[in-house]
Amino acid sequence: MNGTPFSDAPIGIRRANHHFVVCMLTLLLFFFAVPARGLTISAGPPTNQPSDPIGVLGFFGTEDDRVIIDFDPTAGPILKVVVTGDVNGDGAVSIDDVNTIRVNNAWTTTLHEHLEIGPNSPPWTDWHEEILSDEWDWGPAIVDIIGIDEADVNLQIMHMGPGLWMTFDPLPPGTQIDIWKLLVFTGDLDLETVSVEDVLNGRVDVLEYPTIPEPSTAALAILGLSGVVALRRRWR
Repeated sequence: MNGTPFSDAPIGIRRANHHFVVCMLTLLLFFFAVPARGLTISAGPPTNQPSDPIGVLGFFGTEDDRVIIDFDPTAGPILKVVVTGDVNGDGAVSIDDVNTIRVNNAWTTTLHEHLEIGPNSPPWTDWHEEILSDEWDWGPAIVDIIGIDEADVNLQIMHMGPGLWMTFDPLPPGTQIDIWKLLVFTGDLDLETVSVEDVLNGRVDVLEYPTIPEPSTAALAILGLSGVVALRRRWR
C-alpha cells in the first residue's frame, strides 16, 4: 500500500481527505449498489459472464426479506461488490477505522447473507463463493439452514484462500439459508504507510453461485474449485 500516512498529515489535509473519501464512498455506493432486499436472482456456474454488480455494505438480504435465488445454468454467477470502510463496526466511516487497523494490525470485514432457494430452482446440493480481489481471503464461515439440523443434511463447509464452498444433501425450493463469513486482508499492512484511501475506499469483489452436479460427478466438485480459482481474475 502506498500513500501519505493519514495520521502524519496536517489536520486541515486530514479533514479534507476524510470528506473527499467519504464523498467518493457515497458515489461508489450510488453506482454499484442496488437494493439487496426483496431480490429474485437467477444464478449458475461461471461458464457465463456474471450478473451486474450488486453493492452490499456487509449484508445481503435480511431475515425478514431474503434474497431469492433460482438456479439457472445459463445465468452466470452473482457478482457482489462488498464496500469496506467501517472497519471497527461502529456504523460509521471515520478516522477511528484507521486507528482500529493500526492498533489491531489486521483488516477484516464481514458478509452476512440471508438467502432462499427460489421456487423455480431444482434442489441445491452446494453453494460456492470466490473472492476476485487481490489480497483478500476467506476466514471462518457459519451456516444456518433454517429449521433443519445441519447434521441431517451432511453440511460440509470448506475454504481455501479466496475460495469457499459448501455441500449438503439436496435442499428443496423454499429452504432458507443464513451465512456469516469473515473476509481477511492478506496484503502488506505496514502500520506506517496505511493511507486513508486504502481503508475508507476499499472494495472486495465476490462471485457467488449454486451448482447442481449430477450424482456421478458430485465427487469431482471439490476438484472443480481449482478451476474457479484459476479464473478468479477473469472478470475483473
